[in-house]
Amino acid sequence: MRIQPKDLSLHLTRGLASIYFIWGEEPLQRIEALDAIRAAAKKQGFLEREVIELTSVKDDDALHAILNTPSLFTQKRLIECRLKEVKNTKIMQEILMNALLKLPPDILFVIFYPDKLDSTTMKNAWFVTLERMAITVVSNPIPQNKFTHWLQERAKQQGIPLTPEALSYVAERTEGNLVAAHQTLEKIALLQTCALPQLTKVMIWENRHSVFELGDALLQGAYTRTFRILDSLKNEGIEPSLVCWAITREVRNLIPLAETLEKEGRLNDAMMEAFRVWKQRRQLVSSFLQKCPLPTLYDIFARAKNVDTCIKTEPLKKTWQALQDLCHHFCCLGAHP
Repeated sequence: MRIQPKDLSLHLTRGLASIYFIWGEEPLQRIEALDAIRAAAKKQGFLEREVIELTSVKDDDALHAILNTPSLFTQKRLIECRLKEVKNTKIMQEILMNALLKLPPDILFVIFYPDKLDSTTMKNAWFVTLERMAITVVSNPIPQNKFTHWLQERAKQQGIPLTPEALSYVAERTEGNLVAAHQTLEKIALLQTCALPQLTKVMIWENRHSVFELGDALLQGAYTRTFRILDSLKNEGIEPSLVCWAITREVRNLIPLAETLEKEGRLNDAMMEAFRVWKQRRQLVSSFLQKCPLPTLYDIFARAKNVDTCIKTEPLKKTWQALQDLCHHFCCLGAHP
């Protein structure tokens, strides 16, 4: 059975299922769903947690050992199975599905896949069978037309009375990124301020701490400032996925503007307004687009997608190097005469 992340809490109050399958491309909902299941499991006596990463048929023995070796400390165990990819149906059919069909009653099994699934995968026999056996929680991005409502409800849950102006400002600056919105609301709650002038300071904070300021630095071609911000974000422990999202978002917003510029030969204030470009950024955006043709923007977008793949598959050190390379390429465009 498939349920929405917002309905998981109610489901857990009614009792635990034996198998959960969490997947989707929205990180905050994935993490919170997993945390909620862990907390509910602990209350129900699942005091031991084990994690296994299933990547190939070689992991069959490890999974079998975990499932069939009793714990010395507790009867009930929570097993988290992390998947790196789901296209290898042999792994799913021969290892995972066989294990689930023989799942001991004292084990709560959670399958975790940090990405979206395509329609072909969801038609596979193993997936259809798994959805029948498990409670499936899908963490899809919040649609743009529903993001403000999500943000408002989230603020209410945290006791933050955002005014319509403040709500609009936070929604504009975080634009669909739930991780960024969550972090912003935490800062607002910590500082106990909901006034718009103070919110502006919260969102920007210091230039070196803001993924939003990184976008301006990239458009300016400000190489030194860009890498100062990037180093600070890294030292602050900001997730590379959030940095990549900010860069990708910037390029995604620029592409339709570049298409219009190529077609019309100009960009006026009305066009900028239609594409929701803030007044204070219009000159910056216009100057950048004069230097950067549309094919080059497509190239940056493709590079950003490659970095996103790197974040999901490579070590942290390589991930930050990929982000540095992407920013270097972007800065060269902004600084080009």
